[in-house]
Amino acid sequence: MYKDYNYMDSSCFLNYDPFYNPMYENEMMVFKPTCYPYDYMVEDYEEICIKKPKKEYSIKVPEVIGRNASEELLEIIIPFPRGAEAIEIVEVKTEVICDIVEVVRDKVLINGRLHKNILYKTKEDSRYENRCCDDMKIVNGDVRHVSVWVPFSTFINIPGALPGDMYEIEYANADCDQSVDILMDPLPYCHDGITRYQKLREKTIVTIDVKVLRHTQIMIDR
Repeated sequence: MYKDYNYMDSSCFLNYDPFYNPMYENEMMVFKPTCYPYDYMVEDYEEICIKKPKKEYSIKVPEVIGRNASEELLEIIIPFPRGAEAIEIVEVKTEVICDIVEVVRDKVLINGRLHKNILYKTKEDSRYENRCCDDMKIVNGDVRHVSVWVPFSTFINIPGALPGDMYEIEYANADCDQSVDILMDPLPYCHDGITRYQKLREKTIVTIDVKVLRHTQIMIDR
């Protein structure tokens, strides 16, 4: 079949395409595609262009309905045990515990407790000693602690919330920088100038940040 093509003029190769088969018809050169390689290329191209139908799947994802925070001021009076009155507060640690959280229409109801652990110094005795011609005061005592759990209740407005929605506590704490500790009710007798206090007044701001979620069904292609 290829012997017929040896009689082409050399000018025919100026625009020669190797993928086309030149043939003569009516004393004119025409170009007709051969079976190679175009037939195979078309078949491969058709296979590539065939797209498989996509399948749709439904999944459930959490949707954020809303997020908000609330602040509550708690004021408590803590008594110290008799014979172990405080002369100085060493450290106060706080923890906010959310015991019951319920999502209702447009609100989140919270019942919890404020846990405070207070370290303080006590005085058992005091004396003066003469060191280097100066009187030095020495106070002996123990470092004790008192722990309290203060119940509280609050609510947070979240428009769009409904019963049955999920919730997440993003933040629940009481910042020490927003707390006030006041020693009060001192004992009347104080011969060494060191006052012992029978009670502690605590003012603390409790901050709770909550987020409401709801499962939503969406369709994805795979």
